[in-house]
Amino acid sequence: MKYVWPTARCIVCGSRDNITTEHIIPDCVTGKLVADFLCKDCNSGFGHGAERIIKNDPKIRLSIESLVVEQPSLANKLQKRLLYQGHGKSRKFLGRMHNGKFVPNEKILEGEALICPEGRSLYHLKNLAKRKGRGTIPVTLDQLRCLPSDEPIEITSGLTVTKWYLHSIEPDLSGAEIDPIVPAKIAFEFLALHCKNGIYENPQQLASIRRQLVEGKLTGNDIHVQRLEAQNDRLFHGLVFEGNCPGARVQIRLFGSLAFRVEFSRFSVSSTRLCYTHDLLSGKEGMRVAL
Repeated sequence: MKYVWPTARCIVCGSRDNITTEHIIPDCVTGKLVADFLCKDCNSGFGHGAERIIKNDPKIRLSIESLVVEQPSLANKLQKRLLYQGHGKSRKFLGRMHNGKFVPNEKILEGEALICPEGRSLYHLKNLAKRKGRGTIPVTLDQLRCLPSDEPIEITSGLTVTKWYLHSIEPDLSGAEIDPIVPAKIAFEFLALHCKNGIYENPQQLASIRRQLVEGKLTGNDIHVQRLEAQNDRLFHGLVFEGNCPGARVQIRLFGSLAFRVEFSRFSVSSTRLCYTHDLLSGKEGMRVAL
């Protein structure tokens, strides 16, 4: 959904140059609500900063996995570049998912041993044999794939291969929780939809908020972010302006089960309260007046 913004001017730094389309809920978690109200520099700063790693949040990781059955194509898109743990008989492997399959990260161990994906095993064996002066490798990739699991097999003098069988694959849940600057940025942009051109008025009132957004770090006492978690079987993203309490307060829902309540203590908004929802299973989204 594209919100038609009335003025070609950045709502964060005030620049009128190089205005770009901004995803209010980040694109990396399939956010669809957009508006043309950030300059290129501010947009790039958000995209390459804290937003870039929000999928590493353990709660987000588990939510992405819950999409695998009902929305496999969406899950596959979200899984890209995320770390997974593959558990073998006596070893743990870190890797990533590609087209629904686990691909271990290549890793050099002691004594020139190497962990690599099955599809690249012959390539590495040939290079290793060449360095050691062993000549050609007397096996094909198909033959390597047919080796028994978890057994070291010597395929030529001095070169041994073990085909590891993975008993389980799990998302890596060691990532950091979402930086509070991300929900603060989402909430500010959603409030801008309520204010329209009013967001450019009273610049002193918003100076501290804008400075923190530009710097990418909450350092003042005028933005309060509360993280909330819930058991929810409805997969959706949502935004709602909860009113002034006494400052403007926004609730953000990501994947239904992770929520943030953001309050701007020195910023109030006089506007009809809006509620936005994006159903991740159907893809449908809508904006309505909040009850």
